[in-house]
Amino acid sequence: MEPSSAVKPARRGIWRKAGRKAAAFALSVIMTLGAWGAQITVTVAAAQAASGTYAQAFPDANFRAAVLAQFTDGAPRTGSSPLTGADKVFLANNIPNQSLDVSNKNIADLTGIEYFTGLTTLWCQTNQLTSLDVSHNTALTELFCDNNKLTSLDVSHNTALTRLLCDYNQLTSLDVSRNTALVDLYCISNQLKSLNALHNIALTRLSCDGIQLTSLDVSHNTALTSLTCGLSRLTSLDVSHNTALVSLQCNDNLLKALDVSHNTALEELRCNNNQLASLDLSHNTALATLACYENRLTSLDLSHNTALTDLSCFNNQLTSLDLSHNTALTYLVCGSNQLASLDVTHNTALTILYCGYNKLTSLDVTHNAALGALYCYGNQLTSLDVSHNTALVTLRCFYNKMPSPDSVNGWKKLGLTINSPEGTSNESFWFYTQDVAAAQIQSAAPPQPRTQAIPAAAFHAAALAYTIKFLIDQGGFLWIHQQQ
Repeated sequence: MEPSSAVKPARRGIWRKAGRKAAAFALSVIMTLGAWGAQITVTVAAAQAASGTYAQAFPDANFRAAVLAQFTDGAPRTGSSPLTGADKVFLANNIPNQSLDVSNKNIADLTGIEYFTGLTTLWCQTNQLTSLDVSHNTALTELFCDNNKLTSLDVSHNTALTRLLCDYNQLTSLDVSRNTALVDLYCISNQLKSLNALHNIALTRLSCDGIQLTSLDVSHNTALTSLTCGLSRLTSLDVSHNTALVSLQCNDNLLKALDVSHNTALEELRCNNNQLASLDLSHNTALATLACYENRLTSLDLSHNTALTDLSCFNNQLTSLDLSHNTALTYLVCGSNQLASLDVTHNTALTILYCGYNKLTSLDVTHNAALGALYCYGNQLTSLDVSHNTALVTLRCFYNKMPSPDSVNGWKKLGLTINSPEGTSNESFWFYTQDVAAAQIQSAAPPQPRTQAIPAAAFHAAALAYTIKFLIDQGGFLWIHQQQ
């Protein structure tokens, strides 16, 4: 029902009063919100001013350029541009795959990396970094900072790390006790004198070459599949708890004994350049690669190692070597021992054979059709038949008892070109007699050879120590002559 006219004015008066009060309240709210807005605006502006420019946040120009390259929104940004709140959010949370690769960019200072709080992978290797602060990057799971100039590295805040590569720096200490999730740890060639990995029981790969360790305890690292601890000063190494090991490289230490009987999964063993007098490999039936050269071995039983493809056992004291069970061999280096005979008739897969500086009077390679390189110099061979070695491209048979190149049957047929005092310079066929004059040898030397003079009395005994690493490891050739 419509109200009477007498009532309406009164109600209109009430509504007018209410309207004035509501308007006053609304105005009050608007003014208050306006004040808040002004305050918020001022606060944001102050925050932006505090953040400063990109040049201030990222002082290294090369790093700054890499950071600016992360933005794909098309907005122009330079060193003088302000680092806005929106940009900081992007750097913290929206980097593609949360991975940042700033490797090999000649960066000396990684200041500003703290803005990447959501980062999970950081590649900053091969730069000029002397320090690295990743304390704010707590989400990191992978850190690659190798090939820098770091003297210290604090990863105590990076408890999610699974991979850490800090090789080739100048670290004097490394604490990974809080990084219990680590699976891969590489700290090769630093200045560490100790390494405690007892808390890192998840480790599967540990590489600590060249850090001068005198001891290494891996008894808690039972998940290890790869251990590289060469070029140190270890006098002992217990790997009896590491039954999952597939690769063990403990070369260039001071080991006098090595027990690998518990490591039945081993496929690669490099224990060269130690002081081992014996080596039991009877339990390592999966072994494919064995480097045990430059030790003190007088015997080597490989009858159980039928999977062996690569064998380097040179510079020991071996008087015999039975390879009849190793039919998969493709690479054999057994020089500088005391072998009077060598049977490779069962090793038909051989592609490289180095047996120099032994006491061989004969060598049958007629069954080794795949042979591409043969080094048999420094023996007592009176003849050599290579007519069946159709893949042969390199032959070194000098310093034997063969009177002429024709003592080597088949070299012409194979198209080898001789290099001798009477021949033309070519590297395919090297032939000299044992009594050839040093001057003649020197005159036939290849261009720019490496040279080393050795006293005549020790010539044959010492020659291989100078040649082998150039010849085999580096693929080069060291020119040796007797000292006059």
